[in-house]
Amino acid sequence: MVVPPHSLPVTDGGLGLGTAMALRMCAIVTSFLVLLGTTQARDIVLVLVERFRVPYEYALMFTTALRFIPTFLNEVHTISQAQQALGLDAGGWNPVRKVRAYAPVAIPLTLMSLRKAEHLAVTLETRGYGSGIRSSYRRMQITTPDYAILIMLSLGVATAIIVRLLGYGTM
Repeated sequence: MVVPPHSLPVTDGGLGLGTAMALRMCAIVTSFLVLLGTTQARDIVLVLVERFRVPYEYALMFTTALRFIPTFLNEVHTISQAQQALGLDAGGWNPVRKVRAYAPVAIPLTLMSLRKAEHLAVTLETRGYGSGIRSSYRRMQITTPDYAILIMLSLGVATAIIVRLLGYGTM
């Protein structure tokens, strides 16, 4: 079979590898979403700072960014709805028109983001951020259910490694 130089062939191996990579990415994203959905942000900060010795500034930036993403997406939705109510064309399926349609959303979104960042800075200053040694009211302790989940996860990872070494899951 002659393959034209401008196209790539689709093979069984390529489809299998693509499916395996997609499933791996879904597993990573799903586990991250479960972590974020079941754990409070202050607990994530405490564990990062106390157990993993991450500097508090980095842990705070990480959780602030995670909290900001849903707010940012809600602001995009609200602004784009307001623009559509004013008669702005959403652009349809044409990607160039879609980018041009979202250009008027960028300015209000930037201004709202700057306003929220300024509000966060004032809040941090009024709560004494950066004024000295930090202490926390709660200490994170590893309990029996935590150990049980760690053991189950370790067994799952060990099983996956053994299965992989036996030749399953390879192309």
